[in-house]
Amino acid sequence: MCLQYAKSHTIGGRITMIRVLSLTVLMYFSGIIGCISHVDTSSQANERLMEVFPVDEINHSKIYGEVLDAYGENYGSSSLQIVNLTTPGMVKPESSVDDVSEFLRRKLSDEYRDVINDFERVNKFPSPLQSPINSNLRYSMIDHRSLPLSNDLDGTDSFKNGGIVRFSRIGSDPKRKLALVYLGYSNGPRSGWGYYSVLRKEGVEWLVTHRIMAWVS
Repeated sequence: MCLQYAKSHTIGGRITMIRVLSLTVLMYFSGIIGCISHVDTSSQANERLMEVFPVDEINHSKIYGEVLDAYGENYGSSSLQIVNLTTPGMVKPESSVDDVSEFLRRKLSDEYRDVINDFERVNKFPSPLQSPINSNLRYSMIDHRSLPLSNDLDGTDSFKNGGIVRFSRIGSDPKRKLALVYLGYSNGPRSGWGYYSVLRKEGVEWLVTHRIMAWVS
């Protein structure tokens, strides 16, 4: 009887030990799965973050320089002053960025819908424009606070160091193959023009494919 009890006790102990080991193994793998789930969740969070703040693959210096050089024959001065604050441009007096987007949608096909939408998004507010700009032309940066508030830039003192250039921020498509930017130029009171330019990336170069006149005076 004692022997039978001892055997039963031994078998019971083994069963208990097996249960403990099984539970330990289960907890271990549950922890691994939990860590994997946590990593997956973090990865998903990063992907969502990347959607909000996409990696910027646009070469701003090259695009601004390409557009600046593209209108080289249209400048009425040998040197340029580039305003250090962006503007969405204008298609009529007191234009808003919504007016500009509507104008561009009328002028461009549906192929450019994404780049127009991005242009509208990034130009909601003015942004500092940094140098250098990769251009073959002679230019200097000018503080926007030194200019008159009027778009007409009344007063010849504003132009003593060259014509004045204003850029927008650059809109692009999700694949970063298209770009859209505004360039406005004034070389005297009530004298100048403004264009919206579409660029397409060819290899490592950006080429102007469309020039859309917005205003002239």
